[in-house]
Amino acid sequence: MSESGTVKAARVIERINIARRLLNVREAAQYLGRTEKSVRHLVGRRKLRSVRADGRVMLDLSDLDAWIAMYRC
Repeated sequence: MSESGTVKAARVIERINIARRLLNVREAAQYLGRTEKSVRHLVGRRKLRSVRADGRVMLDLSDLDAWIAMYRC
């Protein structure tokens, strides 16, 4: 029996320290339940907003939540 998406998301948040607002691509992929490649693809196609600084791509938790809400059935 697998964990529900909510439980998985809660565990990811615990691991990345909820006080942080920006996540790297790996953390964002875990949060969304997708692969890093998939997240990079979404960022590249501008389907997912990102913050770029010093050669790093970071994603805001509120943008990830907005993306989830947009595709909720």
